[in-house]
Amino acid sequence: MTVHLVSANGVAWSYAPDEPAPRVAERSQAMLYARLFDEVLATPPNVPLRATTSTLGAMARYAGGGRVGVVGRPHQAFFAPDIALSQIDLEVEGEGFLPLRLDATVGPQPGYPDAYTAVDAGALSLHRRPTRVAGRVMSRATGPLAGASVTLTGIWPVLQSPAGPASPANGMPARAGLYANRPAGSTLRRRNLALAAQVKSLERPAIAGENRVRLSDRQAIAVGQILAIEPGDMDRVEYVGIAAIDTASTPDQPSEVTLDFPLRRDHPEGVQAARAVAGASGAANLVARDARAGDVTVWTGGLGGIGPATTAIEISGGGQPSEYHASQLYAAQTGPGGDFVLPPIHRIAMIRLRVTHPAQPQPVSRSIMLAWNTPRQIEDFIFP
Repeated sequence: MTVHLVSANGVAWSYAPDEPAPRVAERSQAMLYARLFDEVLATPPNVPLRATTSTLGAMARYAGGGRVGVVGRPHQAFFAPDIALSQIDLEVEGEGFLPLRLDATVGPQPGYPDAYTAVDAGALSLHRRPTRVAGRVMSRATGPLAGASVTLTGIWPVLQSPAGPASPANGMPARAGLYANRPAGSTLRRRNLALAAQVKSLERPAIAGENRVRLSDRQAIAVGQILAIEPGDMDRVEYVGIAAIDTASTPDQPSEVTLDFPLRRDHPEGVQAARAVAGASGAANLVARDARAGDVTVWTGGLGGIGPATTAIEISGGGQPSEYHASQLYAAQTGPGGDFVLPPIHRIAMIRLRVTHPAQPQPVSRSIMLAWNTPRQIEDFIFP
């Protein structure tokens, strides 16, 4: 075999013209690529992003301008007979955005390994982290106003100028963050949850990302029911379906319970847990925008059957088990000091809030741009 030494741009390369060229799948190349955009600005993100993959023999790369992908040698990652069903994954993180995880199927590759076509994941939206709007309602004449109502009445999904008319505020918070991706056309409905009398506790800490918990006993619970962990606190409670129960011990002894989804939050040892009993089902509202695991706001085409008495919702669709969340309309009443806090909200550019009070003849309305990467945004309202 004849080997030539070639120098280019200060780098020496060994070149063997008699050696057969490697098969296409043995060459380093793009295995998956996508284009990312900030859904609020409808432009590529303007912050550095970190891309990772667990695909064997591959690396994730972010090239700026929203271009991201997975590169490597396909033959190291995919076994030829199974190439059509092989999986490739990509995870992207960046300041101000929720993590984006993509799990894609490679699909048919005619001629593999002598041919390989990279997976085109298309344009993918990055969802901004949620913001909680809080503040005080005051009167110039009398000071803080208790009992004022603060209500979300309109939204602008994309930042543009001029802003144009507001869209209906057809969104509901999923306080724990979605457990699964829910495509447009999934359903959201009112499903208030009450606690059964038999209360339990966690025998060990429950860790976010795990789908198994250890309960003090397994009395009065069964597969297919809903388990509430840390009930009584809308900012801490998780409602998750029960997929399996370890029955090796007697019912009054500690037992391992497998859940439908990994938990979204950490829960300390000793906190309460109980079976959650679903109430009457409300009308089905179609999810209007693809929702992703981790989202805390679900945007729908309407809010039929949902009102001030709604305390929990059920979300179904996307080939996953139904999930349940503490929820309420985007509204709040001020306390003794005039303070209010709305549930976390995201995936929109601007909101319109309307404030009313029994002692004030005219409401106060304001359009508010949600601040970038701000967990808590303070907005005060002052009546004459």
